[in-house]
Amino acid sequence: MTSKLEQKETPQTNGAVVAGERPASPERPEPAHFLGPEGTGVEVVVLESRANAKGVREEDALLENGSQSNESDDTSTDRGPEPASPLKETSFSIGLQVLFPFLLAGFGTVAAGMVLDIVQHWDVFKSVTEVFILVPALLGLKGNLEMTLASRLSTAANIGQMDSPKELWKMITGNMALIQVQATVVGFLASMAAVVFGWIPDGHFSVAHAVLLCASSVATAFIASLVLGMIMIGVIIGSRKMGINPDNVATPIAASLGDLITLALLSGISWGLYKEL
Repeated sequence: MTSKLEQKETPQTNGAVVAGERPASPERPEPAHFLGPEGTGVEVVVLESRANAKGVREEDALLENGSQSNESDDTSTDRGPEPASPLKETSFSIGLQVLFPFLLAGFGTVAAGMVLDIVQHWDVFKSVTEVFILVPALLGLKGNLEMTLASRLSTAANIGQMDSPKELWKMITGNMALIQVQATVVGFLASMAAVVFGWIPDGHFSVAHAVLLCASSVATAFIASLVLGMIMIGVIIGSRKMGINPDNVATPIAASLGDLITLALLSGISWGLYKEL
């Protein structure tokens, strides 16, 4: 036996370490003392415990990252397109918005009457009296088309279907194609009605007058619908960007400009065809 008691740690079968007596030397033993045959168990247990702790930390980090990614995926998939913010309107704002369009509509109606007062003395109106029958029918039907177009586009703008460029172009092309077809059909029907009502009093049917009425009516309806449709689209997009409700602006403008432009086009086209025929 030596004069000093040595520290001995014996590994157990379950991985625990049983500590012996503390050495009498006050100096701290070097790590090399534990690397012998008797210290291998301590080193294995320490390394294993560190590895286990590191693995637990890595597993917790992976679980936390996975839960965060799942939450972000859920929120991204559940998130839909944001609806358009509704425009807040008061009685004063509505009155202010509709003041100018209604004044413009009144001036447009008066201007259409002044144009009709001028063109009624042209030769085409004196020779082909069915044009007078065509004027109210074509103006009324065309006005309905323009106002329904303005109403559809205003509703689409208010519910957010014209916010993105893709939806905007889709809405514009679809409605423009629809109104062009409607205008062509309406122009043909109005000309047929004018021909029939012009034939009933006299009992005389003129092919030249019928061709002139059909051609001028269809051409007028097509061109007027194209021009007014582009104007309505510009008015609705501009009013939406300025924070104005398109319903308060587009419909009166469509009614006023529709009568004026349609009457001017009908007079000019019918006069040109009359000169050629």
